[in-house]
Amino acid sequence: MIGTLLVNSKGEIENQVSDWQPSKAVSDFTFRVKQDYQIGYDILHRGFDEFNGKSLIERMGLDQKAFNSYVEAPSDNPDEDWRWNGVRPTTRNKVVAMAAHLVSSTLIPGIFAQNDLDEEDKSAANVMRYLIEYNIRNSNYELSYRKAVLDALVNPIAYLHADYAEVLQTIKERMANGDITPREVVDEILSGFQAYCVPADEIMIANAYQPDLQKQRFLIRRKFPDYEDLKGRYGKHKNWKFVKPGIKVFSNDLSGTFYEQHDDALATLGEECIYYNRKEDTEVPYINGIYFGDDNVKNNPIKHRDNKNRPKYAYAKTGFGMISDNFFYYKSLVAHMADDQELEDRITRLLVDASVLETEPPLAGFGTGNIGSGVFYPGQLTPFKEGSSVTALGTGRNMVNLYNLLGKIEQSIDESTISKTSEGQIYDEKRTKWELQRAETNSAIQRGIFGRMIGDLVKDFGDLMIDINIMHMTVGQVKEVLGGKSELEFRTFLLPDQIEDGKKITRKIKFKKEMIGVKTTKEQKKAESFRTMAEEGDDKRIYEVNPQAFRRVKFQMFVDYETLIPRGRDYEESVAIRNYNLMRPDPLFNPKEVAQDLAEALKKGDSDRFMNQEPIPPEMMGLNQRPNQKQTAGVVPAV
Repeated sequence: MIGTLLVNSKGEIENQVSDWQPSKAVSDFTFRVKQDYQIGYDILHRGFDEFNGKSLIERMGLDQKAFNSYVEAPSDNPDEDWRWNGVRPTTRNKVVAMAAHLVSSTLIPGIFAQNDLDEEDKSAANVMRYLIEYNIRNSNYELSYRKAVLDALVNPIAYLHADYAEVLQTIKERMANGDITPREVVDEILSGFQAYCVPADEIMIANAYQPDLQKQRFLIRRKFPDYEDLKGRYGKHKNWKFVKPGIKVFSNDLSGTFYEQHDDALATLGEECIYYNRKEDTEVPYINGIYFGDDNVKNNPIKHRDNKNRPKYAYAKTGFGMISDNFFYYKSLVAHMADDQELEDRITRLLVDASVLETEPPLAGFGTGNIGSGVFYPGQLTPFKEGSSVTALGTGRNMVNLYNLLGKIEQSIDESTISKTSEGQIYDEKRTKWELQRAETNSAIQRGIFGRMIGDLVKDFGDLMIDINIMHMTVGQVKEVLGGKSELEFRTFLLPDQIEDGKKITRKIKFKKEMIGVKTTKEQKKAESFRTMAEEGDDKRIYEVNPQAFRRVKFQMFVDYETLIPRGRDYEESVAIRNYNLMRPDPLFNPKEVAQDLAEALKKGDSDRFMNQEPIPPEMMGLNQRPNQKQTAGVVPAV
């Protein structure tokens, strides 16, 4: 999209004129996109005070090197090459440990629903939550979620992109006569809802000091797929014939003519730039600088829409820690640890070098002449002149202060990131109980702050999933039936292995066209409910939904941030036992529900097998326990 005009001594342009010369409307639009592209490119490569004078690209490079424990090449100076120049993997270990805490379970946001009468609609909220869970199970969301958490810890920003696609693939089918006939079918792998973790350097923005992604005037996503991938998505567009590997197209702003420029980086990979402008409701892709939108530049609406058909950027962002309240980017955990990591490496190098010198000290010979390294060969006899002497230099170093300083640095890292006890390591016995508690408390605070950042990401991304569910998954498809007639068909969704009251069930969500525009009385609803219950049985739950009414419901996301910090199984079981001992004797609590919670904690997903299905005798409701009777702590009465 941006190129260089080559002009000879006569002032003539030497670049080859491109075969693609668009209309004036497309040329003018491309000129505006090119200006925005330049703004976004400059933001990626401009130094910011918030990054200590570094650009986003430079900051990413430094942070990724630190995460991968990058080691500089050893010195070429023979007097220096003996020194240790390694890096301790402290930063990588802390990042992996922090990520492990937050990706141990996939966070699914909660749903609040409000109907046309401004009343809470719990049934609609449950159906939407099940649809979101269906999307998560049948897509790459879990992998992308883990990548986004790791990205936020390592890079200045992490993005998630929500997409819905219907991709066709050509298969070869053998006919009855033995001939092979190609046929197009839906690609189940690439079709449907998809979630992608987008690298930070692929997104260009309009304003680095507007923190709200949806308020950015434009977004540009620039990536480099291979040409076969691009051909599969854009090959039917009339401008595909102008795409040439290794050639990018750009315009002369003065004349409006488009020229070609060789670019070795595009020999096997094409440049795909997708321009989004939410306020103008515009989304247009460019391949190697060539326009791939509609002939009418005004007919390129943004694909992602909410339930009111309003355009929205299909991206959500997060980071480890905020730098300021008006800065778009964040400070990664790696950058947060940079100074401590540098100091730790410096002290460690001094200790390693000093230990080497203590083990193999340099020697000074007096009256010995030149002593070769063969003197130190095992069993070697080397005669010296009478009166000669050899003295070790620089031995007896006191390294206690260095070890103490190294311990303080490690303590500082633990308190500002995640403690060793949280990593599952056995801690130094010299640390006091108070020091351990302080380190654990500080690391819990850090996990909690970052957990809320991830929670906000999940909430924003959940809003995008709601849009996709409403705009795509609840829409009927025209299906041809016998006689050449067509009818509208809605999808049915199955969610197996759902836990309800301690047993596994399958949830079935049916969007029914028969319910559209039909008003039912309370008696009819009751009769339908009994019919559905009879059809369900013990291992199935059926939800019949009016797609038209469902699309009109207002949905809001919320996140339980406490679920981001995982609890150990022992902790969960001990809490369940404590709750049982406290609530079981009290007749105000339902004894069966209390026992079910305990059994579920001990045997998750299989608790129903341990429950007595017979009615509970009245005398068992309070365990016949007198008010002053004490119960042994930690003992679980028989269920």
